[in-house]
Amino acid sequence: MLEISRMEKQSKEIKIGDLICYNAAGQKKNTLALVLDFREDRNSYNPGKQVLVQWCCVGNGILPRKSLSYWDGRGRDEILQAGSMCWHELGNWFEVVK
Repeated sequence: MLEISRMEKQSKEIKIGDLICYNAAGQKKNTLALVLDFREDRNSYNPGKQVLVQWCCVGNGILPRKSLSYWDGRGRDEILQAGSMCWHELGNWFEVVK
């Protein structure tokens, strides 16, 4: 229950237009992304809140898993680079850059 409340708190802090980083696997200072949109997806491999980001800096390539839909497998094998746009599951591994 504590984990869910932490995720909800984190997702409430992130807004469209925010710069965020991936705060896991030692990537906090190596990643930067711009938040473009949010969606609630119930018809995908990993249902729940998702965030569309455009990656500005991807560090050494350790990034969160992409959210893929049943009907849209495009981009599954794409290697994320600076400038790539991608949907990700929203969670406490994203942090707003201050």
